Amino acid sequence: MNQEDQKLEADAGREDFFQLILEHSSDAIVVVDHNGRVKFLNPAAARLFKRSRREFLGQEFGLPLDSRQPQEVNIVRSRNDIGIAKMVVTPIEAENEILYLVNLSDITDLARMREELQSISLVDELTQVYNRRGLVVLAEEQFKIADRNKREMVVLLVDVDNLKKINDTFGHLEGDQAIIDTAAILQETFRKSDIVARIGGDEFVVLAIETSSAQAQILTARLEKNVTAHRARANRPYQLSQCRCGGPRSRIALLPERTTQPSRCPHVPRETKQAGRETLKMEREWPY
Repeated sequence: MNQEDQKLEADAGREDFFQLILEHSSDAIVVVDHNGRVKFLNPAAARLFKRSRREFLGQEFGLPLDSRQPQEVNIVRSRNDIGIAKMVVTPIEAENEILYLVNLSDITDLARMREELQSISLVDELTQVYNRRGLVVLAEEQFKIADRNKREMVVLLVDVDNLKKINDTFGHLEGDQAIIDTAAILQETFRKSDIVARIGGDEFVVLAIETSSAQAQILTARLEKNVTAHRARANRPYQLSQCRCGGPRSRIALLPERTTQPSRCPHVPRETKQAGRETLKMEREWPY
């Protein structure tokens, strides 16, 4: 065997070796031509996309190839089956052609676990509205957008006063239900784009996006309507009622079942206005 034959045999051995690596790699590897069509894929790629190699070859790859930084991409297999992969694209030159070597690692389970943990860290477990941390994260971004676009927002502070009375009289489960009911009413009253958060045991904050202070009366009226509707349909040993306390401020009263409306609101909340944002405070007063 001459030197050239030995070189050809060595090259063939290396090709077989690298082919073996590609075939057994746990990462999906795809080679895409300059037209964005698939020229090669290994078995891991076929498993990731849930398509046979035969039906994938020559087809449009469909994922962005312009970034040289690792990125997370959705792998759409069907309408109800979407995976997530970490993708790295490396341009290579082979056979006088620019090709793209695409490496994809399936991180679907990791990404979903991360989203779940993030959701848990931002969402109040009892009411499923945002918690204090969720409010801080989202509100900070919304304030930046409002300042940049010169748009108004309304911040409403909601206190559930005298919740201890419910806990002591009807038990803590009923007290929890009162908190859940309050959160549900707030979610029903405000838009999905608004931020509803429970920031303490009996305290809520609502951030009404792109809402002027002049619209605070409309929000209060809508809240009152929803409180009334809840009182009519809910079977509770107490009742939720809203008490107007002058101006745009409101309160909701948690009342014993025998009482339908509070006779007065003895604690008028302090009005606070900062940076054009109007604060509404709603408190509950047990009229004994």
